[in-house]
Amino acid sequence: MKNDNDSKHYILHFFLLRESVNNFVIVSRNKGNKNWNH
Repeated sequence: MKNDNDSKHYILHFFLLRESVNNFVIVSRNKGNKNWNH
């Protein structure tokens, strides 16, 4: 069962990483849009 727990652990990290990357992209786009508007 150790392998099963390890894979779940990595999957959780993968999803967290993806979430933070998505948030970063959204924030970057928002900043870019503000810069373009001004």
